[in-house]
Amino acid sequence: MPYLDPDQKEKLLERLRPKLRGCPCSPYGARLEVGDLAAAPVLERGVPSGVATGNQFVPMIPVICKNCGQIQWYSAIGLVDLNG
Repeated sequence: MPYLDPDQKEKLLERLRPKLRGCPCSPYGARLEVGDLAAAPVLERGVPSGVATGNQFVPMIPVICKNCGQIQWYSAIGLVDLNG
C-alpha cells in the first residue's frame, strides 16, 4: 500500500505549487502530479560513488510531469508526517 493516499498527494502538490515552475521539458501546459514517497540513500565518504551502505535515507517526494515524465525531487522532511 502506498504511503500517501490521493488526497495527501493533492494537498502536497498544492503546498509545493508556489515552488514549482512547471516542467523544463514541457513548458506549455505541463500537467504535474505527486508520485509515491521514495527514499534516496545517503552516500558515505570514502565509498565509491553510487554505492550506498548503511541504512540512512532521505525521504523524497517526486513531482512528475504527466506530459513527458520529467521528475522533480523534493525532500519530504517537514512536508509529510513520517511517523504515521
